[in-house]
Amino acid sequence: DYCPLPKPVTSQNCNTQACVTYSLSVSKTGNGAGYVTSAPVGIDCGTAGRTDCSETYTSGTSVSLTANYNSATSQFVGWTGACTGTGVCSINMNGNKTVTASFLRKDIEF
Repeated sequence: DYCPLPKPVTSQNCNTQACVTYSLSVSKTGNGAGYVTSAPVGIDCGTAGRTDCSETYTSGTSVSLTANYNSATSQFVGWTGACTGTGVCSINMNGNKTVTASFLRKDIEF
């Protein structure tokens, strides 16, 4: 069996005795509307219908998380956990990781 990188691990491409895998878990906080996606594809977490908030990757996989939101109604406050700041979150999967994305609703003036 083989362990291709950087795809998420599935039973079809990884013998559990041959591969070391780690879990990436994402959560969303705040009252703003927003969601998080990943590259490679796997995480799609945050708003209604986007409930894929964890994924398993082979050791050494580089994963990028992106915060997506409507800037007219919400703002991205930043990452906590395995990432900090407000840019793209880049993670090297060398252990189990957790990341939280914070979004706030913008006050709309009439």
